[in-house]
Amino acid sequence: MELILLRACKKLFVGYPNFEPRVLNSQFGSKMYAYKASLRLEEMKIVLEVEGCVCTNKDRAREDAAYNLLQQLLTMTGNSIMDFNYRGLCAAERNLEEMEQGTIAALRSRVAELEEKCASLKQEIENFHNFLAL
Repeated sequence: MELILLRACKKLFVGYPNFEPRVLNSQFGSKMYAYKASLRLEEMKIVLEVEGCVCTNKDRAREDAAYNLLQQLLTMTGNSIMDFNYRGLCAAERNLEEMEQGTIAALRSRVAELEEKCASLKQEIENFHNFLAL
């Protein structure tokens, strides 16, 4: 993730990010890591600062801070990253939604059929009781 962030910084002609590590101690005695990432956009006189998650894995904490900074940088500059995996994921999500909607429609149709059949059977039972009462 950090490599993608560096590529985005280079492509957008902005400075490079600065990562500040923090080491914390959890209540269970283990070390926890967090990173604060910052980026100065000199042209716009803006400083982007984000914090990553706090976790026991140092690399995961740094990656999370890089991801958050990349997301904020892209939002700020009006850019986005589109790749074939993302497009494939979007297409798969659309197909899944269509399948779910089709399944729901089929289930509603089946429930309506069963309700009609139930009403018909109730009517037959009522007619049978009326026949026995004569």
